[in-house]
Amino acid sequence: MVLFNKTSNEVFGVDDGGILLLSAGSWMGMAGMFFSLAAVIPLMDFLGRKVVCVYIKFTFTTLGCSLFVLSWLVQNGVLYLLGVACLVVPFAVVALGDIIFLSEIAPSNHRAFFAMLAFSFVTVSAQICTVLAREDVLGTPGKWGYIPLFGQALNMVMLFVGHSLPDPEQEKLKDQMSLTEFYQQHFGKFAGFFRNRNGLTEKLLLVMAIDLFAVMNISLIEGIFLIPIYRAEGMDVNEILSMGLIVFAALMPFRWIGPMILTKIDNRKIFHYALPIFALKSGLHLVNSWTQLEALCYVNQFLEKIVEATGLPAISYIIATEIFAPEVLVIATQLVMVNSTVFMSILTSLAPFTFGTCLPYYLVLITVFSAVAAKFAIRFWRTVDEQGPESEVLLRKCSPPPGYSEKELLI
Repeated sequence: MVLFNKTSNEVFGVDDGGILLLSAGSWMGMAGMFFSLAAVIPLMDFLGRKVVCVYIKFTFTTLGCSLFVLSWLVQNGVLYLLGVACLVVPFAVVALGDIIFLSEIAPSNHRAFFAMLAFSFVTVSAQICTVLAREDVLGTPGKWGYIPLFGQALNMVMLFVGHSLPDPEQEKLKDQMSLTEFYQQHFGKFAGFFRNRNGLTEKLLLVMAIDLFAVMNISLIEGIFLIPIYRAEGMDVNEILSMGLIVFAALMPFRWIGPMILTKIDNRKIFHYALPIFALKSGLHLVNSWTQLEALCYVNQFLEKIVEATGLPAISYIIATEIFAPEVLVIATQLVMVNSTVFMSILTSLAPFTFGTCLPYYLVLITVFSAVAAKFAIRFWRTVDEQGPESEVLLRKCSPPPGYSEKELLI
């Protein structure tokens, strides 16, 4: 915030505590996400899953960390925002590409478990960086640039690990057409989902609704704006970061157990377990905006880490890998992520303007949105079930996708 406020003063002549650039960061993130969805994710069909999920992800992570370090050296918040836009590309690959990649190379009986486990453990490196961001460690204007250097070191490790993974067997379209022809053909298929009469549209709407439920929850908002939210409830920065570390360490074993539990639960019952947690969290934030009790902060942080450790945000893409054929999977998940990106960008860009007395009511409103998304998901789930016995097979967890007729794949 110090860097953002300095840049706002020097470039825009605005002394707002950094709120303007913090909000702009959400839109830079959305720009990076749309670039990822339009240009990077489709390359999974053209170049192959491993090239995108290992090598392209490494390249953009390196670029983002470099811009962070440069912004630290020259004290410019605009360079930092450009780094955010670059780092959203590997985030999109982790959130979408890695799930597809891992589900295709993992054993059939454990596809969902490995994909969710990877998603939940992404936060391990983020938590380490959060610890480093303490003011008594590296969280000062003169030292914070060492944190992206540490992130780049982890990025190098991930490159070597990813290089050792097998590449799923698939037909790479780079051998059949040019990149320009591929993009033209790829985007020409989007409209086919809404003209299709073989159930693709209903399946797409189902996954979209589940994805909105998974991303429009206050746990994600809390993860993004951890410090401003808990500072409004009476804690200082070091207390907040210490709380995050304590809860994170206490729930570390649950990061192995959580994805296992989630894969054993009937997908239709996810809403019954998650919605009460969202409602309880929003209620506790509302109460604690008045009481300022540290104990309630710990309870809320505990609930957030439980949701995070289960890999819940990955559930929609896990279901997508089960109900869509590989030939249309990337296109379907692109549409799903575009939908959720728009909604999340709106929520995160508005959040900084609610810091203060309006914040707890804003979190309650987000919980209401989650309930509405759950209602639509249940409705579309029934529609898919009514299409015939095939739907029950498609929605069965931990079973390999059934064969698809040429007619169903024609879009």
